[in-house]
Amino acid sequence: MRKKKEKSRKASSAPRRTNSIVIQSFDETPNRFKSKLDPINHLELRDNFLERGQIPQFQICASHNQKARHIDIKFDLLPEAVAVLEKVCSMFGSGDVFLNKTFGDKITVDEATDKVKGYLYENNCNNQVKICWSKDLLCSGKMCWHGPCIQANRPEARTFNLLLQNSKENMFLREHGIVCLADHEIGTHYLRMYNDGLQPWFSQRQQFGIGRLRSKKLLETEEGLATINTLLKAKHQLLWKPALLYYTACKSLEMSFQQLYDHLGTYVRDSNYRWKLVMRVKRVLDDVNDVGGYGKDQCYFTGAVQLLRNIDETDFVLLYSGRISVEELPRIRRLARMNCIKLPTFLQDVAKYKQNLWNIAVVNNLVSKDKLSPKRAKLKKINISVTIPSAKKYSKSCQPSKKTVRTFCNRIAPQSSSIMSPIPYSPHKWMLSKRPRSCPNTFEKSKEKPHPLWKC
Repeated sequence: MRKKKEKSRKASSAPRRTNSIVIQSFDETPNRFKSKLDPINHLELRDNFLERGQIPQFQICASHNQKARHIDIKFDLLPEAVAVLEKVCSMFGSGDVFLNKTFGDKITVDEATDKVKGYLYENNCNNQVKICWSKDLLCSGKMCWHGPCIQANRPEARTFNLLLQNSKENMFLREHGIVCLADHEIGTHYLRMYNDGLQPWFSQRQQFGIGRLRSKKLLETEEGLATINTLLKAKHQLLWKPALLYYTACKSLEMSFQQLYDHLGTYVRDSNYRWKLVMRVKRVLDDVNDVGGYGKDQCYFTGAVQLLRNIDETDFVLLYSGRISVEELPRIRRLARMNCIKLPTFLQDVAKYKQNLWNIAVVNNLVSKDKLSPKRAKLKKINISVTIPSAKKYSKSCQPSKKTVRTFCNRIAPQSSSIMSPIPYSPHKWMLSKRPRSCPNTFEKSKEKPHPLWKC
């Protein structure tokens, strides 16, 4: 008998399909899903730092230009970020307790997979997104797409992959947290990616005057909107994580790697999460003992504050038409194809969605209650009876004189129009200013001879 050759074990398990949803697990994240800013052997460097106190030296594949792209760190919203962190400490004692009470108890991977599958079915995305679990993923979740080049303009050939971190470090691997993460990755990133492929600017953004996909304004809008949607179903709607990322980037200009790690202990007790925060901001430096850092993670808090302070001025349905920034909404208002886009379930009722955003803005002290718009105030209905006098009593006094009518017509009305013809009702405002000349005159003709209005 011929002996069967033993197949080498692969690092990833075979993909399994459950009700048109493909689920796959990886021991190591494939290179096509990795970023060039991801450090090499970061798990080994983490263990050496936490167990032996060895300061890491990160090696990344990014070029010098990519490292310097988000090297500038801003301090504009530092008071707001510190206020959020102090409020969490005063209410819960630490960020660890806040996570437990906000996102619930921890759950298994199978339970989390069932919740994500239910979310995909609820939003009609079950045939388009593949769920991939990875043990060494740097972030909690990540949405990626692969397919033909954008210049090929074939959005229907794209494949979408939802990468989820399969480890205890995933703060969203909880009862309510996995649904909040789905609102972030699927309800925001995926739907905006999918809708962007249906728009005319998908492969010609520069021709339509729309910014690049890697622009800073688009990054702030994209991550800011996803940050807000993450808190829609959370028990406590505080911007603790984005505020901590913003604060960490600001403090990196004053402290080294070890000093920043110790300083963050006032807000976070979990050593693994503190390592992750400092690693993300110090990974671009040649020597982590130097001051400075990577300010890209500030986009979460900056974008969220920008949207929460302009709720009534922002068209969130139009914002879901594609991967566009808030500043580009007036430009694409007449270009976007809105009849074919997909919207998440939480945006079906726009008024309720905006009310939730107002609650988040007030809780985080970004908008004072005194500055709320009158639409948000709850007014009591008062029935008032008003008596209207008869029109016959004032009919003679209200009629203009012939001299007034002649002057009014000579200044305003053209000679070929009839000012006595009524303007037909139309829901469009532009039709109210231009009355069709074919509109019949429904007023009763006066028995008197018409006054020669146009003869001066």
